[in-house]
Amino acid sequence: MNYKQATGITAVLSLLLLAAVSTAAAEGRVVENLDFEPGQMLEIDLPTGGSITIVGWDQSGIEVSYEDARRGLDIYEILIENTTTGLSIESPLLGRESNTNLQIDIRAPRSLDLDFFSAGGSLELNGLTGEFSGKTGGGALRLFDLTGEADLRTGGGRIEVNDSELDGEIRTGGGKATVENVIGDLRVSSGGGEVTYRNVRSADGNVLGPGKQSPTDATDNTVLISNAGGKIRVTDAPEGASVSTGGGKVHVSGADRFVSAKTGGGDVEIEILAGWVNARTGAGEVDVTVGENAADKGDVTLSSGYGDITLILPEDFSMDLEVELGVTNNNDGKYTVSSDFDISVEESDTWDYSRGSPRKYTYGSFIQYGGQHRVTITTTNGNVVIRKGS
Repeated sequence: MNYKQATGITAVLSLLLLAAVSTAAAEGRVVENLDFEPGQMLEIDLPTGGSITIVGWDQSGIEVSYEDARRGLDIYEILIENTTTGLSIESPLLGRESNTNLQIDIRAPRSLDLDFFSAGGSLELNGLTGEFSGKTGGGALRLFDLTGEADLRTGGGRIEVNDSELDGEIRTGGGKATVENVIGDLRVSSGGGEVTYRNVRSADGNVLGPGKQSPTDATDNTVLISNAGGKIRVTDAPEGASVSTGGGKVHVSGADRFVSAKTGGGDVEIEILAGWVNARTGAGEVDVTVGENAADKGDVTLSSGYGDITLILPEDFSMDLEVELGVTNNNDGKYTVSSDFDISVEESDTWDYSRGSPRKYTYGSFIQYGGQHRVTITTTNGNVVIRKGS
């Protein structure tokens, strides 16, 4: 090999190495450190979409690192600059790229205000105090150890709020939401997913549940669930349960103290050791089993707009029982009230026009052992069955 050949090969290798380094720099993570004082405003605008993580630290100044591990950074023009109120981050695209995967990780003073927008991507906040507002077109909202006020929205994604003192509202268009160990007047909602509260209290100390639930007998360990539509299943509720869904089956077992269950349409099944029960469905069967006769609160209220109701009670249950079974004139079924207890049953012989479709009623009543607990059963076009449990 002569000198010119060697020199040419070296030049080519140098160019290839330079290209590889340039590509790595374009595709790798970039870290920038800028001025930022506690209490200032952080503004983030990501029309390209992108996920954001912000973690509080105990110092002034802010560290912003970012990358697109899939497409590289050469498709963006990342603009980070100080403003009169704090710091601004923007990410316009240089071309018409799609399927971006921008990730921005920020470490900032714990005290700050946030105003953000992302066309799509998750937001995670951890260890911060301030006012947090903004929206993402779709992605999870994960909030930990926050203090202040939140007004946050995602077009669709999971919500998690933990170990915080927050007021305000957080919403998802569709996705599950979990709120745990939170104090404050915070409302979390989902347009199409289950919302669960655990150990959540208002600023004045009242136990809170989703959908503005505030059961009087609830404790920090009561199961509190709201669902815009879909089934709910609870298998362990020793401190009681309050659940509701716009439409779907509800199943609660392993319960004690109380159960409140409501569905716009679907069957309801409840098994409770002792305590009060309130179960309602717009249309569907209701099956409730009470294991023991509670000494204090043990009222049972069961209602179905259309369907059978079955209630199993201890033989020694102290109750004042009232049953109302309506049968509409456009229904050919023969529905009855049957019971292991010696209840008295009577049927009306005239049509009642006061509740829409004309209907006749079968009524049942029974009192035993002083009638300590009020038991009320109401249904239309369904059988009522009351049994003695073992």
